[in-house]
Amino acid sequence: MNETIYDKMADNLLGTIDNDIAYVYSTFIPDGTKNILGKMKSNINISDRTFLDKSTQAQVGYELILPYDVLMDKVEAHIREFYDEFAFNRQTHVKLSRYGSKGEAFQNQFQKNLEAQKNNSVSAILRELDLQIMQNKNAKAVIWNTNTLLQKRLNTLKHYLIQTAGQMERYMILWEYQEQGGTHYRFIANGDNCEDCTSLDGKVFPIDDAKTGINLAPMHPNCDCGIEILDASGNTVFSMKKKEEDTEENVLDYLQTTLKQIIFGNYADDANLLGTVGQVALGFIGLDLPADIRDLFYDVTNWKTTWGHLGQTVLDLISLLPYVGSLKYSDEAIDALNAAGKHADEMADATKAAAKQMDELTVELNITKNLKPKDLMDELATSGVKYSPENVVTVTKNVDGKILWLEHGNKTSGLIHILERHANDFAQNNIQDIPSFLNKVLKTKPVKIGNNAKGMFADYVFEQNTYRVAYGTNGYIVSFYPVD
Repeated sequence: MNETIYDKMADNLLGTIDNDIAYVYSTFIPDGTKNILGKMKSNINISDRTFLDKSTQAQVGYELILPYDVLMDKVEAHIREFYDEFAFNRQTHVKLSRYGSKGEAFQNQFQKNLEAQKNNSVSAILRELDLQIMQNKNAKAVIWNTNTLLQKRLNTLKHYLIQTAGQMERYMILWEYQEQGGTHYRFIANGDNCEDCTSLDGKVFPIDDAKTGINLAPMHPNCDCGIEILDASGNTVFSMKKKEEDTEENVLDYLQTTLKQIIFGNYADDANLLGTVGQVALGFIGLDLPADIRDLFYDVTNWKTTWGHLGQTVLDLISLLPYVGSLKYSDEAIDALNAAGKHADEMADATKAAAKQMDELTVELNITKNLKPKDLMDELATSGVKYSPENVVTVTKNVDGKILWLEHGNKTSGLIHILERHANDFAQNNIQDIPSFLNKVLKTKPVKIGNNAKGMFADYVFEQNTYRVAYGTNGYIVSFYPVD
């Protein structure tokens, strides 16, 4: 799960609910009102129902509409919509169904827990809202108290989603190897172990008996224990690396293989488990239809008379079933089946044309290595400055040897701030990859260095245009933008 995206979604939810509370109070609760509950439970005059669209106004007519109900309904709807964003979609269900009852049980348990968290959050927030109104609290107090409670609920959801992602990763690895003949796995304790993890270290369990929190990591929050999967003869066929062995370069190299599998699907000859998980992940975000058609072409045009190949073909065909009959995709699915035998070469060429996309993605991964050199990341780590390693976008040194770094940040500083405020300005100079461009600029000599009300800055002239880099005394880059 991308924590940055989740945090942004959570901030949007908090802001939306804050605005709803502020709107209801400013519109229906005059300043100085002593009996806020009374006003909240008073009917809204017909002339004041402009917040309703015309069709809704006509539908409710002269029925009672209370500010209290308007606020409660809006807050509940926003919270439910937020939680529903994280439910497994239909494509995910189809992909995970290949694991039979195990995959179905995992999905059902996830959905049950998610639904319970959603209902508990709705009840807790509405109860808090009601309490604040009953106590005649003003809008500022209501917003602060509601926001504080909701933030706690959202943090709980975030931890649950992260934990579920870890569980799902391990289950899918076990299930994939079980299909290939794996029977057992060995628990491997890593890092600073708790007593439970240490007691399980080296023990072997049947894959069918695997259960996270009992005999399969994660055993607890921040658990980094791993597994070794064994074949029928007890030989290790797969081992999860310890975190300290997962250098950034190794991870990026492994990810390149993963991307190849995701792009080429069944055509890939160097598939890995992360790629298999990645193919399922495509279904999570609604991008899997072209990949399903591609895999079906491969199955038919590279036919093997084996039960395994037949099963894979059926699974790839099943992946298309949700679309068959829909106006948008039925023609593509039918054409795929009809043309498989006639146009195998064309389909192979079309699939191999994805190499261009693969090359672009590989370039992006190599850029990531260049933007965050290991030696500079190590130097930043030992510099004593406060920073978030996982959020660093680029780190470099200017011509004076000062280390400067950019993080994802937020609306007021960092890359998010730069993109929201200045992306269009950079686009006018034909600059799309702002972090890479920033890295190039910082390697040149500034034409001006100074301070203003917002802090330190340096101006650079690059390709006949002037750019300003705003940064803190610690080297954190606050902003970057073209100067007229």
